Amino acid sequence: MNVNRQTSNWRRRFAAAVLTTVAFFAVTASAQIRQGDNDLGESILLLSNLLKDLSKESDLDQKYTLYRRARTTLNGIHRRLSRNQLGQWHRRLKDAFRELPAPAEVITPIGLRFELMRKGDMTFYWSAEVSLTQLAACLNDGKHPATVLEEWLGARQNVMRLDLETGRFMARSSTRAVHGASHTAGRAFAEWLSETTGIHYSLPTEPVVLTMQDSALSCWTDSQWRQGDLLRREAVEMYGGSFYRLCYYGEMVDELPEASYPDTTVRLVTTVKNGKIQYLRRSGQN
Repeated sequence: MNVNRQTSNWRRRFAAAVLTTVAFFAVTASAQIRQGDNDLGESILLLSNLLKDLSKESDLDQKYTLYRRARTTLNGIHRRLSRNQLGQWHRRLKDAFRELPAPAEVITPIGLRFELMRKGDMTFYWSAEVSLTQLAACLNDGKHPATVLEEWLGARQNVMRLDLETGRFMARSSTRAVHGASHTAGRAFAEWLSETTGIHYSLPTEPVVLTMQDSALSCWTDSQWRQGDLLRREAVEMYGGSFYRLCYYGEMVDELPEASYPDTTVRLVTTVKNGKIQYLRRSGQN
C-alpha cells in the first residue's frame, strides 16, 4: 500500500515538474518571439529611415555609406521577411542604387583609375593607361598563360625584370605605361581584372574610342574589322584569323590581334553601374 502511494506521489511530482518545464519554455519562447518581433520592427524602421536619409543627403560619400548600411540591414533580416516584403525592399534598394550619383573617378584594387565620361548620348568609365606595375600584378597572379602576356615585357625595351629569388615580375618604373601591347594581351588583361574584381572590364569599342576625339590616342578596340573590306576578307581567309580595329594616333586601322605597335597603350572601359559598384566597395574599405 505504501509502495503504491509513494509511486503515485512520485508520478504526480514528475508530472508537475514536466508541466512547469513546459510552461517555462512556452513563456521563454513567447518572450523571445516578442523580442524577435520587436527587433524585426526596429530593423525595418531603421531600414526605412536610412533610405529616407539617403534621398535627402547631398554628400556623395555619405550617400554611399547610407546605402551600404541599408543593404547590410536588409541582409540581416531577409530570412525573417515574407517573400512579398523581401521583394518590396529589394526593389526599393535597387531604385536607391539607381539614383546614386556616379562618382567622377573610381579606382580598382590594383590602382587603375577610371574617369567618368559623358560623350553625347554615351556615358561610361574610361581608364588611364595601364601601367607596368599593374601589368606585373597580372603576370604574378598567374591566371593567364604566360605566353599571352609575356610579349608585353619587351625585353628589348628593358621595362620589366624577373626576380629569380621570388619568381615575381617587377616593373623597372612604377609609373610608366605599357606600350606595344597586342589586342590579345590587352583583352587578356581585361579578363584578368574582371575575374579578380568580379566587375566586368573590357577594351573599348570603336564608337567609344571615336567619341574621345584625341589625335594623340593610340589603343586597341574590341571591335572587329568591317565586313565590307574585301582586302581584309582575303587576309582573313589567308591567315585564318580575324582583324580588330586599332586606333593609332586618332586614326582607325585594321590589324591582326597579335600585332604590336610601339606607341599603343592599353585602355579599358566599364559601365556606369559597374563604376558605382567599384566605388561602393572601395569606400566600404576605407
